[in-house]
Amino acid sequence: MLAQAAQSGWLPYLLFESPGWLMVPLAVIWAGTRITGRRTGNKRLMHLSWIALGLVAAVFASSYLVTTQREQLGGALKELLLAVEDKDFDAVRTLVDEQATIAYTGKENARPSFMKDELTREEMIGRLDQVRFDDIILIGSSAALDKQRDHGITGMRLNVKGTVGDYPGTQVSEWAVRWKYVDGRWVAIRLECIKIGADALFNRPE
Repeated sequence: MLAQAAQSGWLPYLLFESPGWLMVPLAVIWAGTRITGRRTGNKRLMHLSWIALGLVAAVFASSYLVTTQREQLGGALKELLLAVEDKDFDAVRTLVDEQATIAYTGKENARPSFMKDELTREEMIGRLDQVRFDDIILIGSSAALDKQRDHGITGMRLNVKGTVGDYPGTQVSEWAVRWKYVDGRWVAIRLECIKIGADALFNRPE
């Protein structure tokens, strides 16, 4: 929580990303003033209860209406995964910069036979076009902004089920994606595969 709040700022985090931290005490205040006000007939407490209820509603609504920059970054990652799974390469090109590089940065001796040092965006799309994706499961993810807030990085662990030719398989992999914020949206500038499971899809003899 502390790391997320530091990334977004305490006020945006409490209001928009994790409103429960404010809604719970406000709801307690509402319930307490409402019950006490009705028992004692104290109009001031009744008015205070309505104010507390209004604040609860406002905080709840703001969490849905406002998306922080860090939340946008996490959303861009999910959009990219969905575009890959659907093989919507126009969307992939929108989310991945033309000059982006795709690389395997894990241990050299563990690099799968299909992965060379670096791929361009179009080479990556060419590889993706050879795969029939049955499912891409996002096991876990994280999103962080840099100090200038115009660059960010997302980490993810994936379980990919698919088929290349006559070779079906399941691949568990870990990735880091670096992004830049351009014209109000996040664009990926580098994708790094950090780890691929031993039973990797495509990792077969040539």
